Parts: sequence; C-alpha cells; structure tokens
Amino acid sequence: VSLVLANSNISDVAGIKTIRVETAQQMHQVLKENMQDCDVLVMSAAVADAKPVASPSEKIKKKDFKSIDLIANEDILADLSSSASDSQLIVGFAAETSNIEESGREKLKAKDLDFIYVNDVSGGAIFASDLTAGFLISSDGKSTHIEQTSKAKVARIILDNVVSRLSYANG
Repeated sequence: VSLVLANSNISDVAGIKTIRVETAQQMHQVLKENMQDCDVLVMSAAVADAKPVASPSEKIKKKDFKSIDLIANEDILADLSSSASDSQLIVGFAAETSNIEESGREKLKAKDLDFIYVNDVSGGAIFASDLTAGFLISSDGKSTHIEQTSKAKVARIILDNVVSRLSYANG
C-alpha cells in the first residue's frame, strides 16, 4: 500500500509507503512511476486545476499586483485512468456546487473511472468538517445517495464497493 501526499502534515503510517511531493507535476510523475504496481488507485483530492505561467524568484510587492496569467495543470486522474489496465480499479472524487449527481456522472464517464464520489461544496461545505453527503456513482450506472455522515463511513462504503468489484472481477 502506498500513499502519495502533497502539502500534508499527516504522519507516516506503519506499513504504508508514504511518498511526499510538493507540486502537481511531482505527484503526476510519482503516480505514473508506481501505477503498474497498483490494483486500486484512489485519488481523493484534486490538485489545482491551474498554475501560474511564471513563478517569480522574488516576492511580488503590493504596488506591483496586477494579474496572474494561468495555465492548466494536466488532469492527473484522467491521464492515469486512460493508461490503466482492465484489471485496475480507479476511484475519483469530485467537488461540485450545482447539478451534483449529473456532474458526477459526466466526470465518471469523461475520466473513464470505475467509481466517483461527488459532493456539494457550496459555501465551503465539507471543508474542515468530519461530515459529508453526496453520491457514490459506479461505471455500471448505479448511483447511491449518501446522507450526511462521517467521512470515515463514506470511506468504508467506497472501499466495500471496491472490494466487491475486485472480488467479482477475480472470481
């Protein structure tokens, strides 16, 4: 079991190989290098969708604030999913503010995922909270609404579904 972390102060867990990265590019590279060794990839948090075109080497003074030109980061989850073998399961997460279930279905299909958990983050909901509510959607078309509950319980629901799919796939 491996855990790739960025910008986290979570302590290492015994028995889990922890790889710490600082940028989206580093995360992408580490995941690509380790992808062939995984049965299940769970991408539980998205990196930034965009990054500054240029990173200044010195502090930008307030008087010089104007604008920041952005460039899209590569979609790590979509890239890894597109190169995954049929035996690998890919689980993604999506934070949405409208059309939650429909948006989740679209992302599941667009990124070729096996499962996606999508939740409503309107007004900052769920951040810095132990609670969440949303939909677990699977590639077989099943959508399960999960009423507000602990994130730990949602993790168990997701893992139960993953184990069930793995058991089915492996006879």
